[in-house]
Amino acid sequence: MTKYIYLVLSFIVFVLFDFYLKANISGLNEGSSCLSVLAISIFVGCILVVLQMTSSSTIFVKHSIGFLVCFFAYFALRIVVDVGSIEQLKGYTVATSGGIILFYSIGLLLSILLTQVALPQLALADNSVSQRYLRISTVAIFFYLTISFISVCYVYGELAVRLKNDHFLIADLDGTYQRAGNFLTISFLVNMTVYMRLISLNQQCHNGIYQSLEYIFFFTYIGNAALSIVVAQMIGSNNATVSILGLSVTFLTTLFVIRSKKIKYYINHHNLSIKKIVLGTIGRRFSFLLLICILLLFVFILTISKLLGFDLLSTRLMGFGSGELSSVGSRLELLGNFIPQFNDSPLLGNMNVSFELTGNSGAYVHSFILSLLTHLGIFGATLLSIYIGLSYMEMFKSARKVTFSNGFKPDNLYLLYSLMTITFVFLIATAAVFITWSVAWFAMGLFFVAVRFEKKLKHE
Repeated sequence: MTKYIYLVLSFIVFVLFDFYLKANISGLNEGSSCLSVLAISIFVGCILVVLQMTSSSTIFVKHSIGFLVCFFAYFALRIVVDVGSIEQLKGYTVATSGGIILFYSIGLLLSILLTQVALPQLALADNSVSQRYLRISTVAIFFYLTISFISVCYVYGELAVRLKNDHFLIADLDGTYQRAGNFLTISFLVNMTVYMRLISLNQQCHNGIYQSLEYIFFFTYIGNAALSIVVAQMIGSNNATVSILGLSVTFLTTLFVIRSKKIKYYINHHNLSIKKIVLGTIGRRFSFLLLICILLLFVFILTISKLLGFDLLSTRLMGFGSGELSSVGSRLELLGNFIPQFNDSPLLGNMNVSFELTGNSGAYVHSFILSLLTHLGIFGATLLSIYIGLSYMEMFKSARKVTFSNGFKPDNLYLLYSLMTITFVFLIATAAVFITWSVAWFAMGLFFVAVRFEKKLKHE
């Protein structure tokens, strides 16, 4: 009975967190709202994690977390030394506007909950108890994804009445659209991850409920992706638009890759490595299908816009018909600030370097890696690079921990999805955003699981 209560409470946490994100998207320009909902979500989640700790026989703490803690400490130190503002320290670390520690911690919390929800099924034997748990968890995920889809429909309805007549953009937009865009991306990322966890857990068992709802799950996901992209353009967030488009393509490509029975069997019965994924059959097929998915998506968007009579040039992504991609141009211009800002303090960095050199605190390089070097120096970049490198290796080790007697590895599909997704997030971060991009830190917490609780499981 305990695991069923844990399951229900875990998805209540997911629903509350999604509600908080959507409330702040629809309430754009109204400041941070529904903080009590976020607090309740985190509180309940932490209680569940503490209960899991007390009932676990083994607690694994990954080696990488030590480097991350050192990075966070150095990050905070540089803000205190270079900026000297407690408000800035709060804003960069724990504020809902983009605190990197806050969003990493929330991502980690949700990841732990999702892993523990899946744990009874990772020891799945074909018995009535396991099958019942699988069916109940499928229903719980169905309700969560449905509620999330309904909420994004509500957000669309709320924003649609505020659209301008000449542009596909809400009329009273201000600078807070970036926060709303990040929240939209995070909400979609969580939805996608829960859905993939469901798919991976239903690979080797007969679950009538999942089979009955399989296509509903898929089209709910497609609807969520489409509406999220539309909402991203309504609020003027090109970053969210590109991120959600890319995440969707990555997810669909992963699904198409495992349509091949031969590749699916290989994934589920072999220990994966970066070499096998990148240079092997999986990598070649993924690259080919990725191009196909991009082409199909492009044709689909053009076809739908034509049928609906919608002018794509009226969107911010297309520069409102000006023929220029303003967001791309401005980012390219800011690349010229890298050399002087990096030379200011190449070893230790300077969190206030853009303001000191240009008089404009927003004149930083819009690249995660380059801004990491300019603001935290080679020292800070080295700490984070070691953390990311170790985390990638630890993902493979974690997936190898559970193997059935028939050689089936139930975590491998989820591992493949996680690798592709977090890598795409890093690519977007490298190309377009500052080091405090909340989506990247949330994704690191979600996929680079620093802590894992395990009980002694009987494998049959």
